[in-house]
Amino acid sequence: MISRSLTKLSVFAVAAGGIALSTLRDRSGFLRGRELRGDVLALRARNATLARENRTLAREIEALRHDPAYQVRAVREELGFIRPGERVVELTAEGRP
Repeated sequence: MISRSLTKLSVFAVAAGGIALSTLRDRSGFLRGRELRGDVLALRARNATLARENRTLAREIEALRHDPAYQVRAVREELGFIRPGERVVELTAEGRP
């Protein structure tokens, strides 16, 4: 009687172990879930970074639309415009003209 119960228990344990191993190795199992949780965390961090960049760009757009001093600075820096009578002095990396 004990050996029959022990046999049933052994068969059950082997079956449970096989199921557990197949779940770990299965692409929809435990390891895949863990991998996806890591992906979600990475995507949330990327979304936060992009949200900050969007806020910065929105402020810059507002300034370009409504702030004349910012408009002048942007045109001068980004497009290289100068006012009449101004001279441009470009320095090389060594600090010499």
